[in-house]
Amino acid sequence: MIQLWKNIEQSMSTHNRKFEIPNILSPSVKVFNGGLFHSSYSKQDIQVSNVDAEIRFRDSSFSSINLPEVKFSNMLPDEKLMIEPNVRGAIEQLLSHPELVNKNSKEIYITYKNRDRLKKIISCYLPDEEYCSVEEDFRKSDIIDNDIVLVGRGSFRVITVYSVEIDEYNVPKQYLTIILLDPYHLFLPSNHRNKSKGEIIEDTYGKVGKFGSHISKYFNFN
Repeated sequence: MIQLWKNIEQSMSTHNRKFEIPNILSPSVKVFNGGLFHSSYSKQDIQVSNVDAEIRFRDSSFSSINLPEVKFSNMLPDEKLMIEPNVRGAIEQLLSHPELVNKNSKEIYITYKNRDRLKKIISCYLPDEEYCSVEEDFRKSDIIDNDIVLVGRGSFRVITVYSVEIDEYNVPKQYLTIILLDPYHLFLPSNHRNKSKGEIIEDTYGKVGKFGSHISKYFNFN
């Protein structure tokens, strides 16, 4: 772990980049609008399913997009009453307990097969320079409202970037920066109930692709 910190300090010195300290909007929600760049760290030092990081939101993370060409949407219905209870519950959990993002946080493997699709989605939230720098640092977390989702993992995912940065006290600190919300598990879906990933995307997008409201219309941390 000591070597990890040395690598980080060396990387920060090499890039000569200064990261901003998150602004505290409430005791539990922090927003970060600085640049995201890869920081040297050993992935073996990160636990497979749990991370002990400070959670912060990118200010655009509650904006929604609809990309028919890749069949991705995180738009919500135009009527608030039509929002699925598990989606509403997950967002409320996220806002009241952002630290839940640490639980069951897993690395996202960007491969030759999924790179173009995932980049088109993420590039709506990150400039190309940032995306190229942190392509190896994306992670996903499940957010589950246990009062509603009684079995399984539910559909709600949070896409983050993992980084280790030097804070104002010159101490290395872990962060998970929330980039986008994926309420319907369309970002990186899994095979489910004898259906392929492609079939899952087609079926799910067919149901939610007509929605037109941003998440921020109903939920906001500002």
